[in-house]
Amino acid sequence: MATTETGPRASRRRESSRRAILDAALALCREEGYAKLTVEGIAARAGVGKQTIYRWWPSKGAVLLEALDQEAAATVDHQDTGDVAADLRAIVATAVRFHADPEFGPHLAALIAETQQDPALAPALLDRFVRPRRAALLHVLRRAQASGQLPASLDPEAFMEIVFGALYHRLLLGSGPLDADYASFVADVVLGGATGAAGRPPSPPSPASAPPVAAVISFIDRINHADVDGMGRLMTEDHELRVFDEASLVGRDANIDGWRGYAGAYPVYCIHPHRIAERDRRVAVQGHTTGSHLGLPEAEERRLTLIWVAEVVEGALRSWTLVEDSADNRRRLGLDDLA
Repeated sequence: MATTETGPRASRRRESSRRAILDAALALCREEGYAKLTVEGIAARAGVGKQTIYRWWPSKGAVLLEALDQEAAATVDHQDTGDVAADLRAIVATAVRFHADPEFGPHLAALIAETQQDPALAPALLDRFVRPRRAALLHVLRRAQASGQLPASLDPEAFMEIVFGALYHRLLLGSGPLDADYASFVADVVLGGATGAAGRPPSPPSPASAPPVAAVISFIDRINHADVDGMGRLMTEDHELRVFDEASLVGRDANIDGWRGYAGAYPVYCIHPHRIAERDRRVAVQGHTTGSHLGLPEAEERRLTLIWVAEVVEGALRSWTLVEDSADNRRRLGLDDLA
């Protein structure tokens, strides 16, 4: 009787097969171009059967998307300096270098073009590749709004569409060079439009008037820097932490102590936002973590998405709740409205 192998050995074998398939897709695409890439060719190069590929991916585009996503993993994160102009230029310069790389740019362009023929690929490209990489810029924009460097009325999503739209235009049409000069030009022009003709941002708002989303982004930034005292300054006295169905932790001092212990045990723990929605002072953040207590391989932890929910009162967090990333929760919290 045939049996299905389970356990660590089977898991390692599956991971080895996945890695071989992703490597084969990248190699073939670089050698022959996306137009000539086939599932049969990928399977032959990786030494697996076609059905092994279809078990994990619905198309050659989906295989290449995951391969490029893993290849580009290092571009997701950005440590901001607090200067929105400098941070924007740095993020755009990194994106331009990446898009201009002949080992990467043409394949991303091919995937973007393929979304016109493969309807299922477009949302996958947005969710898996585009939004995680825009999260660094979203973080910078929200912090700039909280500090008064950008107006609170600015639509960060529209801002990012303008920035990356300029890059994709040159990537797809080849209408000009993708270089450092173009990166600086795009960053300066878009930022100048956002801050006014004189380029002078408005005065910083008081903490109580900071937008709820900006307060949450600041809180996540403090988490990601293990700045527990900074987190405490963003909590109300009766701040409540809830993690799934566990008992709540109530009170600012108790939560500071709890976070201090967690930061000591997991010093590189970070939350990586993908999407953020706000309804009636309640802010929902969909994203993934790295360096957490889950003990998962990094690639697996990045694929595990969660939702954090904050109730914000006068610029401070009244509660911080971790819930499952389910269809019901996404709909209830308004995250599906952003799709």
